[in-house]
Amino acid sequence: MSKVLRAIAIHAPIVLRDSVGIAGVGSVAYGCYIIMPAAGFIVGGALAIAGSYLASRAN
Repeated sequence: MSKVLRAIAIHAPIVLRDSVGIAGVGSVAYGCYIIMPAAGFIVGGALAIAGSYLASRAN
């Protein structure tokens, strides 16, 4: 059981950080969608491309 708790303690901050980031991107895209529907898709796509680029540079 100790190994399981240790694994959760190690990975929980990473999962939390990624979850908050995804929620933030979704909120920005939805906010733009409320203002103008086409802008929501453009902003969402741009953020997805930026996130993909940053993730590829991290590895």
